[in-house]
Amino acid sequence: MNDRAALVIANSLTDVPKLAILGTRYNKRVVECYVGLMILCLKLKQITTPTEKKYKTFYELQKALGYTYPQMIDLVKAHIKKEPYTPEDIKTETGCELKELISDIPNYEIVLSSNKEYFIYK
Repeated sequence: MNDRAALVIANSLTDVPKLAILGTRYNKRVVECYVGLMILCLKLKQITTPTEKKYKTFYELQKALGYTYPQMIDLVKAHIKKEPYTPEDIKTETGCELKELISDIPNYEIVLSSNKEYFIYK
């Protein structure tokens, strides 16, 4: 082991009410990433409708395009707005209701009922 390295295991002793944040943290981020992927796929003409679900991850799209990670980030900057998206914005971008777009993501109902804005660019 390197004598300049240290391993720290800590417990903040803070209770996190996981059910209370189920729709506003991790699951929301999953939805935001997936919607961003679908917007990119549509704008890059990799799919013709978001219900095709040809790609499940950003990396799958990157491999299919043969792009480097910096090139992918440039695509995000060019095609995804920095401002939050509303469900109406998402429908305009994808041609699909948000509920239909994400219906196979676990806990999507909680995400839909807990949020009015989605920060896809992040």
